[in-house]
Amino acid sequence: MMKYGFAVAIVATVLFLFLCRTAHGQGGVEYTIHVDNDGSATWLIEQTGTDITVSPYTLADFQANVTALVQAAEDVTHRQMAAPATSISITSTVSGSYVAVQYKFLWQNFSRMEPARIKVDDVFQVKDLFPRLQGDGKVYLTYPEQYTPETVSPAPFSRDDVHQTITWLGTKNFVEESPSIILEEKPPDFLGLLNRNSTLIGGLALAAAGSSAGFILYKRHKKRQSRTVSEPEAPVLSGIESGEEKIVKLLSSSGGTLRQSTIVEQCRFSKAKTSQLLAALESRKIVRREKRGRDKIVVLVRQNWEEKN
Repeated sequence: MMKYGFAVAIVATVLFLFLCRTAHGQGGVEYTIHVDNDGSATWLIEQTGTDITVSPYTLADFQANVTALVQAAEDVTHRQMAAPATSISITSTVSGSYVAVQYKFLWQNFSRMEPARIKVDDVFQVKDLFPRLQGDGKVYLTYPEQYTPETVSPAPFSRDDVHQTITWLGTKNFVEESPSIILEEKPPDFLGLLNRNSTLIGGLALAAAGSSAGFILYKRHKKRQSRTVSEPEAPVLSGIESGEEKIVKLLSSSGGTLRQSTIVEQCRFSKAKTSQLLAALESRKIVRREKRGRDKIVVLVRQNWEEKN
């Protein structure tokens, strides 16, 4: 029994190793196209298999290949594009006879930008686009979280809106059809808008609070000033009295001296009437007038008024 069990274990181990090698040997190619908000796209191309089935490019060859591809796309789309040399790289991993190679580059202006839309379509009109890279393989297209697919052609194998990923099992349909992936910007989410602009909103709130506090302090200051303002030098008199009495009382309450123009304003007499009244008072030596520029200074002669009354 022990010999029989040992033999079964050996057979199982050999079968497991064979299956693993077969799986590795099958390998394949996967394209992941990360579309960004500005219309550019980062391409990741992964090729896996055995050291017999995988023959990686040299970096110089891959750079030349990408440059030629982008130039061909410019000729087809009539849009200026670029793939900076600093963005082009090759990374390889070897485990026994199993090989995994990852090619990466940034394709600037890969998509067509429109208001609230990103269109991924005209680049796929380039002849032999995928054969220029690594041939047929799975295609994954990811898009920014602020967008949602409006149109997807050719029909994908799957679509994951949670992870913003569209998947095709091969590139055949991209060649036979006219691919069109249109991404539409989502309506603004209020909470998301608050989160994305929290710094700006906080700054505006602080500015508003500061302005309100400054306005309140200004109003308080103005209120204090209004409370401390002294009584006007020449208060307006009211009551039933003669014109002369009104002028004399006004002069008395104003310290005995006023400009003639001020008397006109405060007593609300005409200039002619004010002049007549002052002339009468002046003739009785109750007041005297002194010329000051275009105006006159009226001085109350108190003792004469007191003797008169």
